[in-house]
Amino acid sequence: YRITWEVLPAALEGERAIAQIRAQLANVERRRSEFDAVLLLRGGGDDAGLSWYNNFELAKAVATCPLPVITGIGHAANVTVTELVAAQNCITPTAAAQFVLELFEVYHARMLQAWNAIRHQARQTVTAERARQHHLLHRTTASAAALLSGHRQALRQHARDLAPAALRMLRTAQAQQAEATATIHRQCRHLLRNHDTRLAHLEQQVHLQDPQHLLNKGYSITLHQGEVVKDGSLLNPGDQIETRLAKGIVQSTVLSNSKTDG
Repeated sequence: YRITWEVLPAALEGERAIAQIRAQLANVERRRSEFDAVLLLRGGGDDAGLSWYNNFELAKAVATCPLPVITGIGHAANVTVTELVAAQNCITPTAAAQFVLELFEVYHARMLQAWNAIRHQARQTVTAERARQHHLLHRTTASAAALLSGHRQALRQHARDLAPAALRMLRTAQAQQAEATATIHRQCRHLLRNHDTRLAHLEQQVHLQDPQHLLNKGYSITLHQGEVVKDGSLLNPGDQIETRLAKGIVQSTVLSNSKTDG
């Protein structure tokens, strides 16, 4: 996944911190269409610097921000009002970043699960439709053959039993038979064309859901021992992983695994 970010600097301690952080939150609100979330991060400092995050106006700005605010102020012992009203409070900036990445991993796992379900259902639908089409064709052909055979036998019987004057009636019956045969054939061809069109549409939908389309958009799939990796914390240093790209496969070795702090 591709993540873009923009740093909006502000003082993180002192009197200026409250005004500058609120100003940047107001800036985000004006540009809300450009962002998906706000990360309020503090890269260090003593416990005394946390008192500014109990300010009512600052906490109100965080709570009313139109976008979710994720905090990573950096202390586990003391929780400020601003952290309490945030959409998600993480102990450290690293934990905040890991939280965002885990959201992508959860989304990817759900997307992959949905794709597998769609593909399975589509294949079942195509298989069932083919079977139904073949059955309908066989039944229609058998019915048409039986109908034609019956007409032929009836005509032969009339030819034997009727006087020459009845030949006109026989010709009329033959014409009706030909028309009925042509109608049956037309209906069969029309029915087959409809089913072929529907089947082609279903096959096209299956093709469009091919994971290769997702890979061509820049996504990748990571496998460990043949299984899709959904949770990076389950990997251990030294594990061999395989990353599938739109073009090619990358074999990698896990050197380290950064787990969520706290």
